[in-house]
Amino acid sequence: MADNFVKGIVYETNYWVEPETDKIITKCLKCGNIGYLDPEHTVCEKCGEDYGDYHHEFMDAETVEKMAWSYLSNLSQKIEKSIELADTTLQIVKGGSVDLDKTLENINILSKHHVGFAHTLFDADFGVPVESEVERKTFTFNGNEYTDNIWKCGFIVNDELFNMIQNGEVNSFSFGGKGCKELLFEIEDTNTEI
Repeated sequence: MADNFVKGIVYETNYWVEPETDKIITKCLKCGNIGYLDPEHTVCEKCGEDYGDYHHEFMDAETVEKMAWSYLSNLSQKIEKSIELADTTLQIVKGGSVDLDKTLENINILSKHHVGFAHTLFDADFGVPVESEVERKTFTFNGNEYTDNIWKCGFIVNDELFNMIQNGEVNSFSFGGKGCKELLFEIEDTNTEI
């Protein structure tokens, strides 16, 4: 299974604010073009793709970094909870008593880090995360320097998923998660929020 290693971008910065003007600067996630984002400019001038991710969402460099760190922190918490759950199992086998609420909390934490497909959960053998890194770059736009964080993860996946990746059926990562959204602006007559 070690040969079934895959790595890709989870999320990259696509939102900055120009200090002098408070204008929103964005990056096309398809071609990398940098431009302004406002109600009149929601599509990349270079490739015609909508700005933002697939959900018309944007993240600044700090948020991308925090998301990556939180993921790894939660993963190490999972290891800790696995050890606690093993101790609980041993106590049950020995006929001892256990804290049911604590055990259920540990099970909930353990269920959060596994590889699924199309946001459908699969068994734990489908794959496991083995790498997480934040690549930090800078770029200059209109004389100002900006930080561009790119979060990448590596996974060892089972043969089924690896074959789907190799033949092009699967070509991207998508992490389920929770967050708070802030409305940047609404585009009139389209019911589209950005």
